[in-house]
Amino acid sequence: MTIELQEKIKQFEEKIGAGWLKHFEEINTTHELIEMGTEYGINLSEAQAQEVLKFLKTEAKELSEKELSGIAGGIGPTTGTTLKFPLRNM
Repeated sequence: MTIELQEKIKQFEEKIGAGWLKHFEEINTTHELIEMGTEYGINLSEAQAQEVLKFLKTEAKELSEKELSGIAGGIGPTTGTTLKFPLRNM
């Protein structure tokens, strides 16, 4: 997602208020999203509307303990083993 698109989403949040995300629950097409943007003075291109819609309709997935450990650097991505780094003498 581009910074420009993040700014557009932020504009929606600022103009609609705390429950801004609920306004998008009934939006299913890019045309509907562009119309909503127009109502709030936010101009979206067709491509931007597609990306925002995809982002908003993607369900968040919780990471497993193994995935979290891999992100934190504790588990090797392909072997499932603990990563070992050589220590340097300083």
